[in-house]
Amino acid sequence: MSFVEKLSSSIAQGLGNRLDKNDEEIAVLNYGLFFIIHTTTALIATLLVGIVLNVLLEIMIISIVASSLKRYSGGVHSSTPNRCTLSGLILSTSLAFCTKYVSETFDYNRLLFFIVIILVLSIYIFYNKCPVPSKNKPLKNEKTRMKLRKKSLQLLSFYIVLSVILLIIYNINKIYLVKTILISVTLGVALQTFSISKLGDIGINIFEKIFDIVNLK
Repeated sequence: MSFVEKLSSSIAQGLGNRLDKNDEEIAVLNYGLFFIIHTTTALIATLLVGIVLNVLLEIMIISIVASSLKRYSGGVHSSTPNRCTLSGLILSTSLAFCTKYVSETFDYNRLLFFIVIILVLSIYIFYNKCPVPSKNKPLKNEKTRMKLRKKSLQLLSFYIVLSVILLIIYNINKIYLVKTILISVTLGVALQTFSISKLGDIGINIFEKIFDIVNLK
């Protein structure tokens, strides 16, 4: 059991006993507390890494876009909350530096090609794969699957439209900040596309083996 799981369980048990809740109500309280603590921990870690490495804007946009898409499209998960947070942080940080590199080196034509390739691949993979079930979210109910599929494709469409608008604005004004936001949004989409693809399974399995070696629970 990870530190976050132990903390949420301890708080839920204490509150449950004080409020005279039954085991089922304590379990529900524990789930809610775990989600809040885990999300807050991941957010703080992302903020700190972004500030220290001077990629705050890039890493926050990438993380927000990817996590919002993941909510509906599913995808591969790490075996523990700590591993999930660390692997996500490593991937989003890597893409944040990729954003800086592309922003500084790509002219408009190369940028346009880069954006179009990522978005076209994302549309293809999302259309054919999402939502992707996981161990904790098997998605056996067809109605639920269709609902999640619709929402994930709608959100993907929103990010595609946003990317097109930002691309047009950048083409007109060549503002560096717009270019950075555009690339960050696109790479956020790419990160979640990776998560629901076969490459995502391979990538997380590699992380899992590394975490086993260093004994990260």
